[in-house]
Amino acid sequence: MIISAKLLRLGTKPEIDFMSDGQPKVKLNLAENQNKNTGTRDEPVWETVDTSWFQMVAFGDAAKAIIDAKLKEGDAIELIKGQHTKVTKEYDGEKKTFHNYTIQEFKKYDKRND
Repeated sequence: MIISAKLLRLGTKPEIDFMSDGQPKVKLNLAENQNKNTGTRDEPVWETVDTSWFQMVAFGDAAKAIIDAKLKEGDAIELIKGQHTKVTKEYDGEKKTFHNYTIQEFKKYDKRND
């Protein structure tokens, strides 16, 4: 499935590797929080009620762009275009869903854009 427009934060720094042909490959672990207002409309209090983790990989030009962006843990990106697969596994008796993406295009958000 092709996806677009998803705002995510890096949970760890990117893992950079190179394939046998010399092309870069970058692995990212990103998080998306689902938040709920537990306050009022006039005085909102936002609480994270769930966090989804996304394992993403980029190759070639997309990987080069990620390397050039110097992304680090905590940075926010918008996934503009990518390919999505979903895997559900059980860990310690708890069901976890992992979303795997191949990044084709992204945008880095700086502190002014958060």
